[in-house]
Amino acid sequence: MTPLKNSREEMVVRALGGKGTALLQLGESNDALIAHLLRRCHELLEVAHGRGREIPRAVKTLLVEALEVRDGRDAGELDAEAVRRTLAALETRLDRLLSRPAVRHHENRKLLAHLRRERGTLFTFLESPGIPATNWRAEQAIRPAVVNRKTWGGNRTWPGART
Repeated sequence: MTPLKNSREEMVVRALGGKGTALLQLGESNDALIAHLLRRCHELLEVAHGRGREIPRAVKTLLVEALEVRDGRDAGELDAEAVRRTLAALETRLDRLLSRPAVRHHENRKLLAHLRRERGTLFTFLESPGIPATNWRAEQAIRPAVVNRKTWGGNRTWPGART
């Protein structure tokens, strides 16, 4: 396993245990969505070689920087103008990354396709301070209904649990 240089990334990977099922508490908010992308990048860095490591490394750097900007803004260290300038720079770097021609590594192509789909909303938490970096609260709000569906109402079977 590659040593982790960033304490935030280390917390994400340790908390997820490589499974992606744990809910995280990083700083003052839950960054499970970003944590998922960081975990995916970490996994790609584990298996990729040479130039195949460039894309996950660049994505990981962008995400960690975005979280640091959010933390700086929330701590009062960055004003709105500094956040806007940094966000513009992050988006420019992301666009450059997404416009790369012919990516050979299949998993990198999948990661870039996912980021292209999420491009418009990836940094929304930086544009609007009240919006969290995750959909954690919404997922937790429906969790009791999902658990109930899987254990009651005639679904106390393995096929019912998969519905």
